[in-house]
Amino acid sequence: MSQLIDEFVSFYRDFSVSSLVNLDRLYTETAVFEGPIHKVQGLQAIEKHFGAVMKGIIDCRFEFESVVETENTAFLEWFMCFHHARLGKQEITVSGISVIRFDDKIFAHRDYYDMGELLYENVPIIGRAVLKLKRKLATTS
Repeated sequence: MSQLIDEFVSFYRDFSVSSLVNLDRLYTETAVFEGPIHKVQGLQAIEKHFGAVMKGIIDCRFEFESVVETENTAFLEWFMCFHHARLGKQEITVSGISVIRFDDKIFAHRDYYDMGELLYENVPIIGRAVLKLKRKLATTS
């Protein structure tokens, strides 16, 4: 694993608002971050986005399962584990994949994950409905 990807993994293993001051070690000034519902460009925009996402998060860590790296691209499979103040005491775990494109630093980062697994299944009333729907769909297919 390259030093940059190793630093990336270390950074996200203990993801917090206080760690955001180190984003410039990983990302270029013009980097693009994209997820299922957001796309932001620029280091300051990425920092602002992560800061907003972290509101209400008590703790957050990423557990990396596998990393595949080529000359300037890396694919990282992960589990994000977190506690959120509004979602009760249980730890929420979401699986996903990041695709990172880089030279000396990361210039593009795209995350792929299931929004239902992240949010909808963990909101009390909506969550029960989503899980019931998933079970019903699983038995009919």
